[in-house]
Amino acid sequence: MTVNETEEADEFDMERCCNYGSPIKVEWDGKVHDFIDGFGLCSPTRWHPRARGHKRSLKMKQLASQTFQCLQDGVSEALQDVRLDAFKLVTGKLQSSPFTEELLMKVRTRMHVLFGTKMIALLLGSMVFCIGNAKHVDLLRLLGLI
Repeated sequence: MTVNETEEADEFDMERCCNYGSPIKVEWDGKVHDFIDGFGLCSPTRWHPRARGHKRSLKMKQLASQTFQCLQDGVSEALQDVRLDAFKLVTGKLQSSPFTEELLMKVRTRMHVLFGTKMIALLLGSMVFCIGNAKHVDLLRLLGLI
């Protein structure tokens, strides 16, 4: 963790994550720490599945469900066998994006309706996805941010 991340963690209000309790604890090198997954302090995967989202409002739950459905529809349309393509991705055999420009535009449009452009930019920041040696910014392109 960098100095800035440590300072942010000290000032961070965990109640804003809407989860129950504290993040999962991990032991490393004889020390116990909160689990860090790299997706931010409110990342749901930092909490045990039964502790996630307990304090979310109905509107938050609906937005999460709609977002998941939008992205799942796009992935399902692009990939015939998600498991096979996931294995290709992690083994470096997926050399180009499986998402067509038309599909990216379709999902981008749905996401803009759900979030609006400013919220999408705030949520994603500078996320970059790497496939093989080439950097792909499909999600940012998908959402029209680049």
